[in-house]
Amino acid sequence: MLGSLLPDELLYSWCSRHHVVAGNLRHASTCRQLFGHPHLGSAHDFPCRLEELVMRTRGLLGTVESIVYSHTILPYYLRFGDANRVATTMSRVRQGGAGALKAALGLLATRMGAHHPLRACARCMRSDADQYGTPYWHVSHQLPGVLICPAHGEMLLGSLVKTSGEGRFEWSLPHADLFQRSDIERRQFEVDDFTRQSIANLATCSVQIHSADRELLIDPIRLASVVLRRLQTIGLATIGGRIRHDGFCAELLKLTRSLRSIDVLTALPQTTASAASQFNRLVQTPRSIAHPIRYSVLILAFFGSWGGFVTAYQSDDHHDLGCANDDAGHAPATNLVESQKQLQRAEILRLVIGGKSYRAAARTVGVDVATAISWGAAAGMEVSRRPKIVTAEVRARAMAALEAGNSREDVIACSGISPSALRYLVKTEGGLQSRWKEACAGKVREDVRRKWMHMIAENSALSSSDLRALAPAEFAWLYRNDRHWMRDVASGLPHAPLTNNARVNWVERDTALAEAVRLAVSSHQDLFDNRVLTRAKLYQLVPRLKGMVSDLYRLPLTRAAIEEVLAAHGRLTLGPF
Repeated sequence: MLGSLLPDELLYSWCSRHHVVAGNLRHASTCRQLFGHPHLGSAHDFPCRLEELVMRTRGLLGTVESIVYSHTILPYYLRFGDANRVATTMSRVRQGGAGALKAALGLLATRMGAHHPLRACARCMRSDADQYGTPYWHVSHQLPGVLICPAHGEMLLGSLVKTSGEGRFEWSLPHADLFQRSDIERRQFEVDDFTRQSIANLATCSVQIHSADRELLIDPIRLASVVLRRLQTIGLATIGGRIRHDGFCAELLKLTRSLRSIDVLTALPQTTASAASQFNRLVQTPRSIAHPIRYSVLILAFFGSWGGFVTAYQSDDHHDLGCANDDAGHAPATNLVESQKQLQRAEILRLVIGGKSYRAAARTVGVDVATAISWGAAAGMEVSRRPKIVTAEVRARAMAALEAGNSREDVIACSGISPSALRYLVKTEGGLQSRWKEACAGKVREDVRRKWMHMIAENSALSSSDLRALAPAEFAWLYRNDRHWMRDVASGLPHAPLTNNARVNWVERDTALAEAVRLAVSSHQDLFDNRVLTRAKLYQLVPRLKGMVSDLYRLPLTRAAIEEVLAAHGRLTLGPF
């Protein structure tokens, strides 16, 4: 059996070296020797059955934890999340298969791609062969976002091995014949200095995310708070936490537009709208864990480096004012403004109870008189009123109109009260504002329900989705404010076919995919000088194409491009693809 793992060696690389040294003719034999199964364990990115491997190698490679954290790419994905996520993932790689691990980590929903093509550096291959007798796969070269060698600064070579299901259970080591001129290699002399530096910064950030202390787990909620504080510091967010989208997106697009020149990063935004869609939720409403590349872009755009972000993340100021409160189940930290308001309210009540007027108490505390009166009314204290132009009759009419749910304009018209007097009344009459809001909401609810039922009566054959297209405003209001009633009504409607492609721009996707097919084949021309182009090889050249096969009827330009390259380089026609 081989010795221990080499520096920065991928676990898959050690297994591939064992396959060569053991002289096994079948790849399944090697997998069975190491993992006790003919296939499980052969994945190059996310390993599994590591307890079996440790037992069979008698601890030669280290513990399960040391293997995962030093010789796989998993720490890169585990950096963002909590201890429960780490424990669940480690349980999967220890024993069971890792087939669902990509889905569990959320990679399939990120549009960044869940495949990790094997990459290598030409200089590293020569150096490793001289020093260790064989080239091997480096962990740092396989990390998402690492497109240049961290040691030599050269663009990495991309391999077509173990992509799109081709040779998925095979063992292989890097060698010259395994690599073709990749998209990155072709563009390395075409990109400008800023793009080259952006690629280098992203690679450095990815390596540092992977190699950071395993105890450092980045909570997305706390990360959002740290980033928001940074935006406030540089003037891209208000004190209240509202992001100034134009400036925020402009800073992101400086970086993402340069990175999008690389094929594997085309999911990054290129417009202000797409930048806002992808990154606003990471700062304001982080409901799930995003792909680490998006976090890397956010960090590089506003902190300059991973180290700068970690310093801000761990600082006491950010922790006290911006991070989540562990005891409150990740609730936001104490709001200083709200605390000050509570103190002012308590002082107002104390002064009024002590005999001061609301005006004197408000002047002492430094708040508006109407605010002081509203606090007293909310606390159930009687508010003495001086004679005003607003008579008791006008006051009663206005209150009745408000409690009936009438609009401000209608109340003014029917009662004769002035706008300023109405505002004063609403603010100072205890409970009136809440009763008015409830009445208004009830009135709006009944109106929207009536319109929705009228729409259903006139279009009884339509599904809820079809009705939504006819009355989008009513649908949106009901969905946000009266969802249970809407669902009860919708249960009796016809069902629309299930789909999740309503917002896909098929024309744009078709154009981009057709161009990618032609570009991939033309840039790998030497592959087909003596061999036939097959569908499997085409999937390797354009990995995202395989996922689009069932939608080719929507992609006429892509279908034409495939037929064109197959006719030129293959012996197949597209047929019933």
